[in-house]
Amino acid sequence: KPNCFQASKSELRDRRAKKPSFITPGGSRLSDLDDDDLVESLRSTAGALASRGGRNKKASSPDNRQKKKGGKEDSGRVGVLFKLTVCQHFMLLFAMLAFGFVAMLLFMPNPIDPVAYQLPPQPPAVGPLAANDRLAAARKLLVGAVRGPESFVFVGEHLFTGTLDGRIVRVHLASEQPELWVRFGPANCSLQKSFSPIRCGRPLGLRRHPSNRSRLLVADAYLGLIDVNLDKRQFQSIIDRSNPIGVTFFDDLDITPDGELVFISEASTRYPLHQLMHQMLEGSSNGRLIMLNMTSGHAATVLEGLSFPNGVQLHPDGQSVLVAETSGFKIIRYYFAGPMAGQTRTFADNLPLGPDNIRLSSDGKHLWVSGSLARLAGLRSSADLMGQRTWLRLAAAKILPGPLLHNMAAGHYGLVLRLAINDGRIVDSLHDTQGKQITHSSEVQDYNGRLFIGTYYGPYLATLDL
Repeated sequence: KPNCFQASKSELRDRRAKKPSFITPGGSRLSDLDDDDLVESLRSTAGALASRGGRNKKASSPDNRQKKKGGKEDSGRVGVLFKLTVCQHFMLLFAMLAFGFVAMLLFMPNPIDPVAYQLPPQPPAVGPLAANDRLAAARKLLVGAVRGPESFVFVGEHLFTGTLDGRIVRVHLASEQPELWVRFGPANCSLQKSFSPIRCGRPLGLRRHPSNRSRLLVADAYLGLIDVNLDKRQFQSIIDRSNPIGVTFFDDLDITPDGELVFISEASTRYPLHQLMHQMLEGSSNGRLIMLNMTSGHAATVLEGLSFPNGVQLHPDGQSVLVAETSGFKIIRYYFAGPMAGQTRTFADNLPLGPDNIRLSSDGKHLWVSGSLARLAGLRSSADLMGQRTWLRLAAAKILPGPLLHNMAAGHYGLVLRLAINDGRIVDSLHDTQGKQITHSSEVQDYNGRLFIGTYYGPYLATLDL
């Protein structure tokens, strides 16, 4: 079939029929002449054309030239333009739009400064990582009643969790009914167009105080570290934006058994939570681990230059803390006491997902690892695709909205890991290969024979019988 750039067979026949024959002034065809006659004929033709052009030039007046210019010549140009097909007009418009789009990309200000990186090969889906669909059997709770239950703690028959609009809610596990317990921001905070996370807060990591079980410590992305009294349903700030340590993007935390030290991860010291995808696309290592002494109130940075530090979990040895680096696809171990104090080691490397929160299992022998960005061998991984393509990440940051980028990066493959707490080996994995129920997870904990699965932005909390 003919397209914009191909003529039909009938059109080609018409063109050949109208094609002028090459006849010399002497009446001979060029194809019938030998080489010497051809040269002589061309010379005669050139002389005749020059002579004719001179006569025409003398005969034409300025008025006639002007008339010709405004008449046949102009109409000829317009005719050529309007002889374009509809498809060719469309292609011309498309080319103009594409040129404008490229120019816009070139001259728009750069929202990020992307850093090239190279990840190790994607782990093979064999052994404890063999694909299965155990996670697809999860059941969703509180659908539409809560949004973004990132982290949670259990208190008897209840579960406490934080939500996207700055609330702490209590959920009765038997009736599965949520109840507003504490709100960090004003009463009018809701997920509407006028919603301000900076004013309303966004609770992320939650931990119960080890020595006072009625206290709940919360790492709020915008408001800092908050101490909540669950009995009185009141709260007070421990670290806020006025603190010398600063608050840009607090993420998770854990507390030593004596309640003396609190370790807080700050995912980024450059981008706040609402610019999460800017940090992920940039790929820079500007996160840190903060250590707070609860007695003195002094907070200090003990690790910096981390690749989106996220989940925090005290190791049972009482001398080290584990920190998940989402963008680094690994978990590191920082020793804050004992003979290795101040040193850092790799606990688990080249994980098959970007780890989010990490939590100790109920038996104390394993580490539950939640996350997204699954990168098992055979899966298409956006993290691997864009590692060296800084131009692609820069273009995405310029033109694509954050929610769309987040959905594209999360993928459609749910994955949860269980690691040995003594050496970081992967001993088990739960998959949802089609993303039917779980496409990502923010935290995983087992409680009374059930696995509870949180989500950073989804409108549900999920559970799975073990």
